[in-house]
Amino acid sequence: MRALAAAAVLLAACLNLARDFPATNPRGLCGNGAHDGQESDVDCGGPCGPCVAGQSCAASSDCETEICDAGVCAPTRCDDGLRGSTETDVDCGGECAPCGLGRRCGSANDCAFARCLGNKCEAQTQSLENTMVPGRLGRNVALFGSTVAALAAPLVTDAPFTAEIVVWTRGASSFAEHARIPSAAPAALAMIDDALFVGVPTGTGRVDLFDAPAALANTSTPAIALAPNDTTTGFGTALAAARTVLAVASFDRVYVFSRASSGWPQQHSASVPGILAVAITTTTLVAAAPGAVRIFTRQGTTWSEQQTLSVAASCGASVALLDDDLLVGCAGSALRFLRSGAKWSLAQTFGAAVGVSAGAQIVALGTGVAMIGDPDAARVWPYYRVNSAEEWLSSPPLEGPLGSRFGFSIAGTDRLLTVGAPTDNPIGGGSTRGEVYVFGAP
Repeated sequence: MRALAAAAVLLAACLNLARDFPATNPRGLCGNGAHDGQESDVDCGGPCGPCVAGQSCAASSDCETEICDAGVCAPTRCDDGLRGSTETDVDCGGECAPCGLGRRCGSANDCAFARCLGNKCEAQTQSLENTMVPGRLGRNVALFGSTVAALAAPLVTDAPFTAEIVVWTRGASSFAEHARIPSAAPAALAMIDDALFVGVPTGTGRVDLFDAPAALANTSTPAIALAPNDTTTGFGTALAAARTVLAVASFDRVYVFSRASSGWPQQHSASVPGILAVAITTTTLVAAAPGAVRIFTRQGTTWSEQQTLSVAASCGASVALLDDDLLVGCAGSALRFLRSGAKWSLAQTFGAAVGVSAGAQIVALGTGVAMIGDPDAARVWPYYRVNSAEEWLSSPPLEGPLGSRFGFSIAGTDRLLTVGAPTDNPIGGGSTRGEVYVFGAP
């Protein structure tokens, strides 16, 4: 009898233990290297820990990613409408595109041109105002490192006010105005670490070069005025610069200047009728006209045409180039081309799926991010590279005041974006001061 009583007590204790501590490793099966018990795969799923992508599952709870697809744990996808284990919010953060304002985050890397505060993406924006009346600040912008330059170009109806180039430099907590440089009829800007280029296409045209943008003063004069070696008109209508090279468009030609000990001599020119935009790296030149994008590459000091991309007549108002990625602005969309070897191929079309307006033609590229300026809707749409070079997804747009033409000009990197809004801050009589917005500013 005593033996029976002891057995009953022991059984009751076991039952209470099972009730109070549900089995998470029944009979030690979760680490025995075998697929047994209620596991969905070897030592995972069911009462054991979650399985990794590629292992078998019976329910989403069996998977680390919480996605069980046809009996197999699937990796997180950035467009599945679910919050995967590597995402900080639904389809964003972590390995996916950065999240928009108000979405969950773990660090600033999870946010699109914003900061992560209290596990939410919050705006980190500074507006660079124009004190000139009127000015239409933001008709063109340039960004390099901690320096922003913007064109304040009044219309003829704004006379007697003249155009200026405004330069800001970043301090510990914000950007501060550094210099204002008067310039007659400027149309384009480009900047590298130690040079600011200003295109002045009146008549034959010229490009003014200012040394050390971060050290400019209001009284600064150009160190050099670049001019073409041949006869053309509108030289300086569009500019692009990278390290030691400068691309310049006239009304019908493209030019390349290369830095040398003696200055910036002309290295190349080619006929490109109807040219609207240029982009350049130290080894690749892009010249865009409606319907055609021509690409040149450099060997030594010689530039040769590599390929001509046929595009719609509504494309070519803007181009951006970064290594083997090329972005071409079109009416209401942007085309991303990818180079493999010596051949460029269309990889993706941005814009149509998110309702970018027909006036959106301005594009920019940073490391892993593409941007489309949509001034008609006062928006800038960022697209981020996720998972691989072939998958780019949109983040929520950055928005400016309606009617401000926010997105008329853009320049950016992966963490800093500068946007021109030339009709912001109206002051009556059809005139505006304009404004420049910096996203990701300290």
